[in-house]
Amino acid sequence: MGPHEQLIQALKDFLHEFSVSEIRRCPGCQRLMEHVIVTFELEGESWDIPLPFCPHCTAAMPPSRVA
Repeated sequence: MGPHEQLIQALKDFLHEFSVSEIRRCPGCQRLMEHVIVTFELEGESWDIPLPFCPHCTAAMPPSRVA
């Protein structure tokens, strides 16, 4: 397996790992996390990844500024 194939396999392994894991509590305030499902696709395969966020801590953050 060449470097390109190794990279593709590592990305697939990474996406699979995160598609089955879920963070339950906020590390900052210990409240239950909410999740937004994002779909990633690579070489004909797709993964639904639950991206966690804390509505309490996120609401307390100042809005980011895009330059």
